[in-house]
Amino acid sequence: MSKVPDDKLEPVAAMLGANGADWVADELRKYQKLIGHWAGHDDNKVEQTLFACALDLRDHLPMYEEVYKLLGEEPPLCIDETLQALEGLIPFLAEWVADRSTQQHCTGAFAKATSLRLSK
Repeated sequence: MSKVPDDKLEPVAAMLGANGADWVADELRKYQKLIGHWAGHDDNKVEQTLFACALDLRDHLPMYEEVYKLLGEEPPLCIDETLQALEGLIPFLAEWVADRSTQQHCTGAFAKATSLRLSK
């Protein structure tokens, strides 16, 4: 995705009601890679699939630990590390799946941050 020229960002910042607020254009510049990135991705099927896979991993990886223990061997460290990482990943993905779409999540977060900064 190509960089949006500054002369295009300033009018967008003004339309957001931020005339003279340079930080809005800075924020638009910072997040411009996300704008349009999700084009054609108006549902959350990818997030649902990732969430389901993470739950499957959480539920089935312990089986491998048991197999290694039954064989009297130490399970590979990657199994425990993955299970620990899933503890943070599953709630993260659950939040995205709960949203109607990823785009709404990004837009909502930006709008919330913008309204907080505009009210100061």
